[in-house]
Amino acid sequence: MRALLRSLSRHPVSSAAGVLMGAIGIALLTFGFAVLDAARWRALPFPNAREALVLHTSYTSAREMRPEVRWSFPRLQYVREHATTVDRVTAYTTTSLTLTGRDEPEVIAGEFVSAEYFALLGVAPVAGRGFAADEDIPGTPRAVALVSAAFQSRRQLLGDSAVVGGTIRLNAQPVAIIGVMPPSFRGLSGGADVWLPTAMAPVLTYPEYLTTDQDFITLLARRVPGRSLDEVQAEIRALAVAAQRASPSDDAPVDGSVSGLAKPLNAARVRSDGSRAATLALAGSALLYLLTLANLVALLLGRVVARRRETAVTIAIGAPHARVWRANARDGAVLVTVAAALALAVVAAWFRIAGPIDPLASVGRGTFATFSAVTLGWSVVMWWLVASLLALIAATTIPAWYAVRHAALDHLHDGAHGSAASGVSLRRPGVAAAILAIESALAMVLVVAAGQLLESYRRLQRVDVGVEPTHVLTFELHPPESRVPPDAAPRFIDGVLESVRVVPGVIAASVDGGAPLAGSASAPLTVVGRPDDPVTGAPIVWRHYVGPDHFETLGIPVRAGRSLTVADRADAPRVAVISESAARQYFPAGEAIGRRIWFDGSSLSSPDSSAEVVGIVGDVKYDSPIGERTTASFYTPYAQFTYGWRVYFVRVAGEPRAMVRGITDAVHRVAPDLPLRNVRPLDEILTSSRSAPRSAARGTGALALLGMLLATCGIWAVVSHATAQKSRDVAIRLAHGATTGGVIRLVMRDGLAWPVAGTVAGAVLAVAFSGVLRAMLYDVAPGEPRIVAGAAMVFVLAACAACLFPAWRASRINPIEALRAD
Repeated sequence: MRALLRSLSRHPVSSAAGVLMGAIGIALLTFGFAVLDAARWRALPFPNAREALVLHTSYTSAREMRPEVRWSFPRLQYVREHATTVDRVTAYTTTSLTLTGRDEPEVIAGEFVSAEYFALLGVAPVAGRGFAADEDIPGTPRAVALVSAAFQSRRQLLGDSAVVGGTIRLNAQPVAIIGVMPPSFRGLSGGADVWLPTAMAPVLTYPEYLTTDQDFITLLARRVPGRSLDEVQAEIRALAVAAQRASPSDDAPVDGSVSGLAKPLNAARVRSDGSRAATLALAGSALLYLLTLANLVALLLGRVVARRRETAVTIAIGAPHARVWRANARDGAVLVTVAAALALAVVAAWFRIAGPIDPLASVGRGTFATFSAVTLGWSVVMWWLVASLLALIAATTIPAWYAVRHAALDHLHDGAHGSAASGVSLRRPGVAAAILAIESALAMVLVVAAGQLLESYRRLQRVDVGVEPTHVLTFELHPPESRVPPDAAPRFIDGVLESVRVVPGVIAASVDGGAPLAGSASAPLTVVGRPDDPVTGAPIVWRHYVGPDHFETLGIPVRAGRSLTVADRADAPRVAVISESAARQYFPAGEAIGRRIWFDGSSLSSPDSSAEVVGIVGDVKYDSPIGERTTASFYTPYAQFTYGWRVYFVRVAGEPRAMVRGITDAVHRVAPDLPLRNVRPLDEILTSSRSAPRSAARGTGALALLGMLLATCGIWAVVSHATAQKSRDVAIRLAHGATTGGVIRLVMRDGLAWPVAGTVAGAVLAVAFSGVLRAMLYDVAPGEPRIVAGAAMVFVLAACAACLFPAWRASRINPIEALRAD
């Protein structure tokens, strides 16, 4: 301990700087590794997760390839009955249900699962029991449920002392609670509060849940002990084809092929966007880690050079090189040890204050939760240890190697203490020059990446969505289809809209299947009298079942023809309005008005029941502009076909949130047992739809700023040290009449040579690897020259600023005093 304190006190300022840089680098790399570990490598938190598989169907046609498609229940049953390489075949779907019986209806998240679901994952109730086999037989369901420990706690707070054995009302149906799951278990969805047998789904949600040929059920299974994954793959491929023959899927391409795929559950929960974000986070952290190591090594090399005479004396009296090695490695070991301890303390304090961190929350959820929250555990400690060991190796071996290699006896009789020949030189390749070039290259890669993402986000913000979002409140109503089937949905929506429109302050109201930038339903659209492409088929467009005030409500301009009206009722001629993009795509000659169209998935599903195009409206973006599939849309009156689950849009005269209470009361006058879901102003939806690119841009920008700051400090430190080492040369130049400007130019030239070379190398690297950002960029080409040139200019200016102070200080040297000191 005394040796440690003595080493730190000998150079307090530089030691503090080295510890701080080391701690920053180790903490950042620890976080980066921990995030990637949580997103890609960490096993799911269920005892039997490693044995579980997710089984998919895959469809391939001339138009597209869909490698991971879910199953219909009849085809799932076929696999369950015929599979020999897997057992515990389990249906799994996520759902949301309405809980009633209290003052306000409440939305709770749930999962419809088979009785084998819990045994497959290796979890069991902590109170009560699980599902019995006869409770999951289609056709004879029993209304039972398991609930989460969190749900139990909420019910007890509300006065239900005995949850197990009690009854709750879900989607207006009484359901008996038979068990409570452990506190740590929230299902594969990561947030479920209730689990119900799959056999209950037709009663609670969709009457044809167990009989439809639509693919929406995830199939889970366990590999039979002794059978390989390859054997499972071969059997699932064959079973997928056989199940398709027995119960043809509505989603399978007519002219395509069918196959199957088995995937370990731990791999299936990894999403490509989350994995990409985690990989980029690690890459940014690693670049900053290398920058901090470069600065730490540069600091230690400065100490080695300052001790070169002492080292030469040590070798001259016969000391072995191993002793010199140990002596020069000690400083690095001490600094890294203290820095590692500080980094671990910072990481622990962060988790204690902020709790678990899920940096991938902004990417949203898929079929499974990502389970990517990072908590302080052994995995974080392991990655901290890896980062610390790497830093320890770099901070001890490089300075020690440099000391041994350059410990020449000429240092003893070198009377020129300030000679560049005996110290650090930037005029020839060496360790100092390499540090400057490497730091500059690493920082340049970060700055270019940040520039691309920031420019992409700037352009994304300027995208015209096609609507006027201010003063529009949105909410969703999800009546179960068992209560509001499609033929009753128009009457239900009529009642809700009529009640909402009479609320004071409401200007207009309408419905749709989704909000702008939040997605919508899509379908292939066919023009009557025009054959589809024999290879690609009919193009896919967005489909919308909307109200007569829809375009007024959202501020969508009518470009040609007319809007939809209240006269477009169920018994009126079928009509449609299309977007400008659809008009250009389908009717390039401009003859859209009066033509007839039809599409799959509704009452307009054949040429005989086609709709006449009566108007053209402005384009609206329903998908994210990043990777946008199409802006072509068509709108039909909900009175002629719709579903009960809808998004409602209400244009109001004042602040939308001030209208929530009045609109909620109006809805509950028509549907008292339905909660309003996702109530928020439309402009908030548009803002939140950009949360992932905003987080990426801000995060990368912060990393780039820190990287540029570290690189600039490193350049300043190395150039300052190199300039101080050749003070005698500068003094001689000044004594022979060199001007202040000449000295500044000399130092600037030597100091900038290697940073500029590193900047060029970094620009080349950034362009070469910028393709990894392609999926995250909007209207920005990877490696766009303007952005790369701008980043290079910013960094070179920063390097100039870093070199300017050492150059100015060198120009102020008093030649007489400097030569006398030597």
